[in-house]
Amino acid sequence: MPSMPSTGSIQARNVTDEAAKKPIAGVKTYPNLTRNHVQTPVAYPQ
Repeated sequence: MPSMPSTGSIQARNVTDEAAKKPIAGVKTYPNLTRNHVQTPVAYPQ
């Protein structure tokens, strides 16, 4: 018979899931840009 995960395991997973929803510090976003907003190759530093 498989054992049920302990409450601590579920809580740890919930904490991890919530952390995964937050933005990553230092990552920049560039909203509202079309794919062809410039004519040359672009590298966005992170």
